[in-house]
This record gives sequence, C-alpha cells and structure tokens, in this order.
Amino acid sequence: MVLPVAFLLARYGNEAFEQVPPGELAAANWVYARDAHGVRLLWLSPSPVIANTPEMPWAYEDLSQVDYLPELAPRDPASVAGLVSALRRAGPGSYLIATQTQVADLQQTASYASDWQQRFNAAMTAAPGVLVALANRSAVIYTLHWPPGSRRPPTVSRAGAGHPASTWNVAGVIVLWLLMALLAAREFIRAGRGRGRLIRPLTLASLPLLVLLLGVVLVRFAALS
Repeated sequence: MVLPVAFLLARYGNEAFEQVPPGELAAANWVYARDAHGVRLLWLSPSPVIANTPEMPWAYEDLSQVDYLPELAPRDPASVAGLVSALRRAGPGSYLIATQTQVADLQQTASYASDWQQRFNAAMTAAPGVLVALANRSAVIYTLHWPPGSRRPPTVSRAGAGHPASTWNVAGVIVLWLLMALLAAREFIRAGRGRGRLIRPLTLASLPLLVLLLGVVLVRFAALS
C-alpha cells in the first residue's frame, strides 16, 4: 500500500525531463549530420561523475562518431568560463548542447534556479569567442570560433567515465529478489497451512535483507545528493 503511493510521489513530474521535444530531436540530428570526422558533444550535468547519462535524445546513430562528454553545469548561470574552457580543450569539431529537458532535470533533481536556463543562454551567447551554432525552442548548441589551422587534441578527459555507485545497483537488485523470494515463500506456506514452523525462520531471515535493501536505497540517495 505504501510503495505505489511513494512511487507516484517520487516520479510525478518526471515527464518534464523524460519526454523528447521535437526541437531536441532536431538538434541531435543536426549534430549527426556533421559527425563525418567525429564530434565531441559536451552536455550539462549537476555531477559529471555520477549523473553521466544525458537527459536528451542521444546515441541512436553513429555511435562511434559522437563522443558525449558530461560537464558540470555551474550553479551560477553567469559563470560559464569553465564550460568555455572545456570547449576549448575539446578542440575543433566540439559543441556544447543545452536542452530544455537537461535544464528541467537540473531544476528538479539538483534544485537549480527557475530562471537558470534564460540566464545561462544569455551568458553563453555573450561569452567571447562563443558562437551559437543552432537554436530552437528546445535546444541551443554552442561552439567556438576556431582560428584557421586549429587541430583537435587526440584525447579528452572523460569526466563521467566511471560510476562508483553502479556496484550498489547490482547489489540492490540481488537483495530485492532474495527478499521477495523469502517473503513469497513465507506467504505461500502460511496461506497453504503447511509447515508452520518454517514461517518464523523465513521471517527472521528476511529482516537482514530488508535492512540491507534500505541501506542500498539510502546509499543511492546519498550518491544523487
């Protein structure tokens, strides 16, 4: 009875960053149309090490041609110097994309300001050397003005290559299934009026798994904070 209600409370509103507006799809296709020589696409993340899956259409074409690089979205939307430097390090053929769903994710999961998107776009547009490569209602793609003869660096540091919490994901699934199996066995025995002496051992065995599952949930919440 509790879990369905908790699910609604936790997931309601996610459509703001889980939908795919047509403008974002158009921006992704624009990038794919220019990836013949490879593209490095920087995108905004509240925590590049942990939150390294972009909230936008991605990786549905040319998987080997587009390199997706998470970059820290500044809390102060006017502080874009770090992102401009990241673009410069990435070299020619690199872009920074800012989408409506990314910003919705920043606001809902990381408490960024309600006017963050407008102020960020204004700051990026005004930054020296920054060019707006594409802009529509749902997405803006930025790049830099590269001097003639500029070459792309051979490697780029991947901020989101690792995910330290992934082990806890696996542990949580294993513990959840073990707990469900024990509880299901307990209820089956109780409902069938079978060997009642097994009910108490199964109940006691499920308690440590329940505690461990709650611990995994807390660790996941701590990783997202």
